[in-house]
Amino acid sequence: MSLFVLLVLFILAGLAARLVWRSIRNKQDREAVATFARLSEVTEGQGADAWPSTERWTVELQGVKYGPFSFAQLQRFKADGILEPAALLHAESDGRTVAAGDLDGLFPSIAPKVDFPEHAVAFQTFSGRHDPVFRGSGRVKVSGGVLTLSGSRRRLFAWGKRLEEIPLNRIRDVGVSGREVKFAVDDQKGERLLRMKSKADAALLAQCLPGRVSAAWAQQKRDNQAFERFMGASRPWVTISIIALNLVIFAAIGLGGGGWSKVQPSVLAGLGGNLGILTTQGDWWRLVASLFLHGGLLHVTANMIAFWEAGRVTERLFGHFRYLLIYLAVGILASLASINWHQDVVSVGASGAIFGIYGVLLAALVLDPSLLPPTVTQRLRAVALVFIGYALMQSFGQRGIDHAAHIGGLIAGLLVGSVLVMPRSRALAVGACVVVLACAGVWHARESTRPYDDEVAFRAFLPTLASEEKRLGERAREIFTGASQLQPAAVADQIEQELIPGWQGLHERLVSMPRLLPASLALYAPLVAYVNLKYESLKLFRDGLRKEDEAMLGLATQRLKEANAQGAALKQAIEAGKEAQKQRDSGR
Repeated sequence: MSLFVLLVLFILAGLAARLVWRSIRNKQDREAVATFARLSEVTEGQGADAWPSTERWTVELQGVKYGPFSFAQLQRFKADGILEPAALLHAESDGRTVAAGDLDGLFPSIAPKVDFPEHAVAFQTFSGRHDPVFRGSGRVKVSGGVLTLSGSRRRLFAWGKRLEEIPLNRIRDVGVSGREVKFAVDDQKGERLLRMKSKADAALLAQCLPGRVSAAWAQQKRDNQAFERFMGASRPWVTISIIALNLVIFAAIGLGGGGWSKVQPSVLAGLGGNLGILTTQGDWWRLVASLFLHGGLLHVTANMIAFWEAGRVTERLFGHFRYLLIYLAVGILASLASINWHQDVVSVGASGAIFGIYGVLLAALVLDPSLLPPTVTQRLRAVALVFIGYALMQSFGQRGIDHAAHIGGLIAGLLVGSVLVMPRSRALAVGACVVVLACAGVWHARESTRPYDDEVAFRAFLPTLASEEKRLGERAREIFTGASQLQPAAVADQIEQELIPGWQGLHERLVSMPRLLPASLALYAPLVAYVNLKYESLKLFRDGLRKEDEAMLGLATQRLKEANAQGAALKQAIEAGKEAQKQRDSGR
């Protein structure tokens, strides 16, 4: 077990180091070419041209000049957030230099066209998003170039309403989503949030706020739009189907009397739960079947919500068929990790596969950030890390949580995600590691359940032992009762031919199943001692009769008495164990 764990940890540490290094290199490369690429790839756009069409401008950004560009192109740069009011523009015709904010018609006036009368507003949403300054409900208005907010401060021991007056020229990055208005304020951390009474109020308030945008916000907006188009091009049918199948199976179990809030492990094991002592006996299909079983309503609901968030993106990135194979692969490896950790616990649920999907998404976006727009990539990586960290920490120490499946699925996802985006040579090496780990997991799981194999054989052997012991005991009494009428050598022959082979067979069967569970091990040792004493006493009787050795016959008698005493104590232990089991069953 220790070698297997060390191998897994070594591979995981190497992969983590590789992910960090590649992430840093890719980020540096992107930052080095981002600005020039944005400027050089823009073509002529449409829009009002307040300057002569022949006038062209050179843009100076961080000491580097780009261009020349037309006024229409400058408008495109401004709309995309590349060009800010403080940027310097150099006219090609006469060489004059002006700030972009002073160029007529390029940036709108800060002052709003209309005021916004006072309205009621909430500073948080039902889903948990909130304003960083105010809480609860309050008021909002725009008048005289100032946005005025009133409400209760979001701080400890803050009572009463407070006013905040924000000059409009400090407001930027205004966005509207339904009834919510979001914006940023210069020199303030965090995005402000206002929840209006209606969508119309939200749209009207947004019109009264400045249209100034930062490069980062414009980039985020552009990336979000591109991501929405990317996701809208195809529906995640595999993710939807897996969720539907899980819900249908859970509903069928509930309607069938299996339970809703909690499904008993015995029911789950009968339906295909991942139980090591059954899975490794040939029921390997349980590695997959257990992914579609859940232990309760809360279990299946939480899993399916988490799965939807990562599954639909991963499916869109890699396609329906490959995504299905990914889900099954990481799910099987997670189930395999589970039975390597514990063999007598029923493990069910899609959480191992879900951790694997988050691992695939994280590895893919770190190793190849170009798969999605930059800000979307950053956000999804952060979401994956938060989910993984929170889920592991929140479940730590709780009973009934299959941590082995979670961690195994995560490691499998990181490895599989690396294979999907790495160059072919490296992907083959990582893929070989996955295959080796899977084979090692199968071998170790099989070895870990060997005691359960012997346990099954031992339990099946006990009734046979009892009946064989009774038969041999009756025959021994018959032989020793008629011994006075026969020659000692004839009695020895009967013992050798009829008694010794029976006890020898019992001895050989017992020593062939030494790996047992603790409860049976307590019975196994005295049982072996009892059979050995019987076997040895009969061999001594045989040899003593043939040699007519009184000392050997006396030793045989002593061994037989010890065997009978051992047998009586063993029967008492068995009866006590049965009584204790009955009491435990009645207590349930």
